[in-house]
Amino acid sequence: MKKFFSKAWRVGTALIWLIPLTFACKRFPEQQAESGKKYQVNIGYAGFETILRPLKETASPSISAPSPARSLGTGDESPVTVLNWNFNSGKLISDYQLGPVVSFDHFPKAFPATFVPSFENSFFGDKALQLKHMTFLSLQFPIAELKKLGIFSFDLGSDSLAGKTVEFQYRFADGIKRTNFPVRIDMENKKDDFAKTRIKFDLSSLPVEQEQMMLVEVHFRRSQEDKEVGRMQFGTYRFDNVRLTGYKKALDVRMKSKLRYYLFQKGTHALVDSGQVLLKDANPHLNLELPLGEYILMSTYHYVNKDVIRTGQISRLEDLHFPDDIGFEGRMFASCDTIEVSKSFAKEIALRRAYGQVRFEFTDSRDLKEVKRVLIKPQHPPVRWRPFSPVGESKAAEEPSHSLEVEQDFNVHKEIVFNQFLGLQVQGKKLHYILEVWDDNKILRTIDVQGEAKNNMQLVFRGQLLPRTTAVAGFEIKLVEAWDKEVLIEFN
Repeated sequence: MKKFFSKAWRVGTALIWLIPLTFACKRFPEQQAESGKKYQVNIGYAGFETILRPLKETASPSISAPSPARSLGTGDESPVTVLNWNFNSGKLISDYQLGPVVSFDHFPKAFPATFVPSFENSFFGDKALQLKHMTFLSLQFPIAELKKLGIFSFDLGSDSLAGKTVEFQYRFADGIKRTNFPVRIDMENKKDDFAKTRIKFDLSSLPVEQEQMMLVEVHFRRSQEDKEVGRMQFGTYRFDNVRLTGYKKALDVRMKSKLRYYLFQKGTHALVDSGQVLLKDANPHLNLELPLGEYILMSTYHYVNKDVIRTGQISRLEDLHFPDDIGFEGRMFASCDTIEVSKSFAKEIALRRAYGQVRFEFTDSRDLKEVKRVLIKPQHPPVRWRPFSPVGESKAAEEPSHSLEVEQDFNVHKEIVFNQFLGLQVQGKKLHYILEVWDDNKILRTIDVQGEAKNNMQLVFRGQLLPRTTAVAGFEIKLVEAWDKEVLIEFN
């Protein structure tokens, strides 16, 4: 009997071990099938309605205008000159206009406009518009090409009898009622008649993107408390350097758009898939079928004036590298994301700027007609972004840095703007430029500037292009991080 129970116990114990093994054997094919299963992964790219929308619009025909500003295809990201009057011709005709129709008028018309020498310390031959007993100025201009206005500014002086409060009013082509801008500006009470005050109105908040034509009026009142509209001012006003900036809608039709992706297995760093995403609409999508696992997805969007983007042979994550293929006017956006696949899902990715913007602002009050061109020579090595390489950037430049030559009327266009490829950098990169200021035959001046910037940052150099003396003139450096915050740095 004892032997029987001992034998039964051994048989029972064996059965207990066999039961889970039996179930395990039954589940093993299911686990194999599960591991070989592929899941649907849908990647959507956010923000492309703002990137691609201008590319779908029909570009406006080019308008003949003297010496357009060299904004290098950046006119939708940084302000360009829309209107400019310097009155040096002795006429009310604008020196530059972005659109074909511009009217400039003043009221009352009983007192004709005269053109007199401009403000103190102006250059020889600089003229200003002078008006007596004026109520308001009126300007009308097209805005169909603009998605946003910038700064409306002018130099203003008056005698002791003139009103000192300046008010801005506007209306659009289909509007009847004029709207007061919420800001009035009081001129300083200066001892000298016709002492210059720079008046600026920031119009960037006005909703102009759907409008075709705009009428603006600059009214003058005795004081902030003066509510009477159209009251004649018994004084004389002097105007000069009237300027309006804005942001353009359409991008450069020469540029080509390419959205590419590179998918790597996270554990082995091996390339799994790569290709190009079609940009048929403002919501491009990438559809993948992937087995269980973890992956690294690198997405890049190039907006460049070339057909081929250099990437080299890529078989592993460390092979990814991006040279400066955007030039001075292209753009690159990028994103690196980790994807864990255990089921089908959709994911949205937001690409970030992989470039910065460099802007030279010239503050000269003198005549710059002798400046015919400016040559900008980068002195830093060409940037080559290697996001996953332990080596980082190339230590030696494989090709020389290209120079940028700009020819424009520097009396009208007081800036040069271009893009600088940087990659997605954790730390800032030192940028170094030398500017050669040329007349027809020789260099008038050489300017050496340096600054540090990261991607998605504006680096602004501000100073005189051609000082009155040969003394060294300092350039002020302004950093605009995320293009909405400013950091000022003094440069000597």
